Amino acid sequence: MIFEYSLSFAAVLIVGIPLGLLWGRLLTRIIQQIPLNKPVFGDRTFCHHCHEKPYWSARIPVLGFILEKGRCPHCRQDLELRNFIVEFVTVFVVVLTFVFFSWAQALQLSLMFGLLWAIAWIDWDEWVIPDPLVILVFIAALLGLGLGQVVIDQSLWGLGAMAVFFGFIMGLHWLMFKESGLGWGDAKLGLALSIWLGPFLSVFTFFAATILALIVWIVAGFKLGYSRSRPLQFGPFIALAAMAFGIARAIDPLIITHLLLPK
Repeated sequence: MIFEYSLSFAAVLIVGIPLGLLWGRLLTRIIQQIPLNKPVFGDRTFCHHCHEKPYWSARIPVLGFILEKGRCPHCRQDLELRNFIVEFVTVFVVVLTFVFFSWAQALQLSLMFGLLWAIAWIDWDEWVIPDPLVILVFIAALLGLGLGQVVIDQSLWGLGAMAVFFGFIMGLHWLMFKESGLGWGDAKLGLALSIWLGPFLSVFTFFAATILALIVWIVAGFKLGYSRSRPLQFGPFIALAAMAFGIARAIDPLIITHLLLPK
């Protein structure tokens, strides 16, 4: 495995932690506001029970939830645990990227992770993958090209491979069931990610996402019953698998060789 210990511990504290806190707080706003078609930087944060604005202490990312013991300081109702989870995981991942990777790689991985993290939550709650976030994933993938972390010919091959893959899956499903079987949001996200992951990791990503989704569908079936008409969001599983393979490639650039030619 290859790590680039290019940042000192002081740099991680000065850059990684504050950046992770800010990025985590911004992601909570994105997850809340974009599905409602509201501006991310518009309305102030408020309690969903009493609609009062929180005290300054509650607005501190991660620590605010802890200081207020997970309750609104006005009505004492529970604050959204999701926001705390989003912020905490984001800080954790951003700090790790700055510990183990170069500045450029840490920034690109943090950006891509955050966007996929937000997409996973939004699609799980709202059954939609917002186009603005897909566009940002596309831009983040192009950033990888600009930083030399992604090879352009691999990106083009990945884009072509995913276009053929999605066309085949959607066409086959239509012939069998007279429905596409795959949301356009999933397809657009997959095409954007293929620029970042390339052809082979894109295939592994969607294979892993399919397995994860199938496992969740089977487990949920014990409670909800089994029926082909019971749908399941696919976007969160695409996002999680893409995060895993993207970070794995950063750790081990030869991961494709290891996957294709296991010992």
